[in-house]
Amino acid sequence: MTVRGPTPEEYFERELLALKELRDAGHKLPALFEAVQFCQIQGISLPDWAALDMLNLILERYGNPSSKGEGAFSSPKGRFTMDYIHFVRWNVLSGCLRMQGLTSKPKRQRGRPRLGSNDEAERYRWALKQAATILGKLPMGGDCQRTQIEESFDLVEEERAKGSHRFALDRLVTLSPAEPNTSR
Repeated sequence: MTVRGPTPEEYFERELLALKELRDAGHKLPALFEAVQFCQIQGISLPDWAALDMLNLILERYGNPSSKGEGAFSSPKGRFTMDYIHFVRWNVLSGCLRMQGLTSKPKRQRGRPRLGSNDEAERYRWALKQAATILGKLPMGGDCQRTQIEESFDLVEEERAKGSHRFALDRLVTLSPAEPNTSR
C-alpha cells in the first residue's frame, strides 16, 4: 500500500485555511502578510478573504478613494504626497539642527529677547535659514517659507512622539534584485 501525499491544491488549501483561522483568532496582520507572501511565492491567486482584507486595509489607511474632498491634497495620493513633503522638510531641518548641535527646536521665551542672550535661538535661526536654502534647491521644495518648515517639523515631531507610523518614511525598505538585469 502506497501513501499518497497531498496534491498541490490540497496543500495550498490547507495552508491558507490555517492562515484564515489565525486571522479569525485575532491575528489579522500577521495572517494577511503570510497569506500574501505565500500566494506570491506559490504563484497562486489570493483567496477572497485575504483580497477583501487587503482592500479594507488600504481603505482604512488611505481613506475612501471615491470620496470627494476639496483641494489638491484631499485624495489618498494627495495626502501621502503632503505627508512626504512634511517628512522631507522635517528631515532637512533635523539635519541642520544636528549640525548646530541642537536636537530640537529651542523653547520660546516670553518677552523681548536680549541681544546676544540666547545662543541656542541664534543657532536655531541659522539652521532654519539653512534648511530653507537646501529645500529651495529641491524639486518639491520650491519657494518654501520658514513658517512652512516649522509647521512641518512640529507636525512630524508630534506624530513621532505619539508613536505614529505616519511619518516613518525613514524606515522604508526597498526590495530590489540583487543584480541589475543588463541582458537587454
